[in-house]
Amino acid sequence: LEVRQCLNHMTDIFDLIDAGVSPGRFDLAREKLKKKFGEDAAILRMLEGDARWIELWIAVANTVKHPKKTERIVVNDLRLLPDRRIQLPTWQLFHSTRCLDAPQALLESADIVIQNLLGLFENLFVVVIDQVLPALPSGLQWVLDDIPEAERDPKCPQRYLLSIGMRNARHA
Repeated sequence: LEVRQCLNHMTDIFDLIDAGVSPGRFDLAREKLKKKFGEDAAILRMLEGDARWIELWIAVANTVKHPKKTERIVVNDLRLLPDRRIQLPTWQLFHSTRCLDAPQALLESADIVIQNLLGLFENLFVVVIDQVLPALPSGLQWVLDDIPEAERDPKCPQRYLLSIGMRNARHA
């Protein structure tokens, strides 16, 4: 449900480029972006590349919020396997449109979806920021620095730094 909340709030960024949609409706955002920027737009290609995992987590959230006999999530606790190894918690999704019936590592899945959410928002930020930044006076330009992962603060791993720099000057 937290993933769904993040996705819902993330669609607010489309308001900045006059492509606003209802919370979490990435499918409608893709349609609006296609009309506004064309089928080859970077933001559209990016969203289409992320559509599969977004739709999966929307299905997971809908299954939790609106359970049905035929659609359910099964969470398996720690367990001792026959060969005496410990299996970490797993989860399974049984759904009409998305099915992960093979057990998925719960902790690994959580880490992957967190990375996907952060990456999606970072990428949306970069693409949308280009559309909304005002023009700067002559000689100045917007500079977007990608902070190398090794240099990021682990407590706040900021990936991008937006600043104003001199045109044709290298930004340090």
